Amino acid sequence: MALQGQIQDFGLADVLQISWHSGKSGWLHLENDVDEIIATIQDGWVMNVEAEPPRDSLLGRRLARNAVLSHAQLGAALRQRNQTQQGLAKILHDFGMVPLELLKQHATVIALDAIFEVFTWPAGTYKFVEGPVNPDGSWMEPIHIERLLTNGIWLVDEWRALRDRVPSLEFKVVQRAALPEESAEPSFDDAMFLGEQPSSPAVEENERVVHALCEGHAVDALLDISPFDRFETLKCVVHLQEAGYIGYDNPSLPPPLPVRDLGT
Repeated sequence: MALQGQIQDFGLADVLQISWHSGKSGWLHLENDVDEIIATIQDGWVMNVEAEPPRDSLLGRRLARNAVLSHAQLGAALRQRNQTQQGLAKILHDFGMVPLELLKQHATVIALDAIFEVFTWPAGTYKFVEGPVNPDGSWMEPIHIERLLTNGIWLVDEWRALRDRVPSLEFKVVQRAALPEESAEPSFDDAMFLGEQPSSPAVEENERVVHALCEGHAVDALLDISPFDRFETLKCVVHLQEAGYIGYDNPSLPPPLPVRDLGT
């Protein structure tokens, strides 16, 4: 299966669609002037994602910020990596520093972020090399291509708008209000029947997780300690911010942007 070209001419979504519906297995090489991403694909699933330069530092930072790994342990593991050229995840696992379940959780989030970044590339190349793959040795959970397509296409349209609504990644996030109980709010139809104004939009489960993590962390750190990918986390932050549940601990913060009218 020969599939290669320029991302600016034939987008990543189209490449993933073809890979998915063809049912072929192989390696999808994605490259721009800065990064190279290689996704191992098998039967519609992304089984592994490798990056050049490697993203071991991101894995180490996430684990340290989540207090899964001490800074001393991280330093020792990085020295071992430099000496042996082994991947950081393998070293952490072999030395029993991090449970396998947590390694896979964080490695999967980093893999999602790497692929979602490609959706925002203004230019680059892609090449799919068909062949039998061996997913052994992967430290991430398999990701179905449909998930990448659904979120990736949305990301292309919404990422910049979401990012613009967060004043600075360095500002600390604080909780401004407690979230409503999940069963406390009447539904839209119930509120109308009772003669009440409909309640505010429901808070999603992912938003509840992010809200619990918000207090005292800068946005940049929050993106690392969240169990979700950066796009999903930022969506939660913006929704919570605009609903008044969180704010920013910065006295010079300008007033919030008005809510966009998507109908105009």
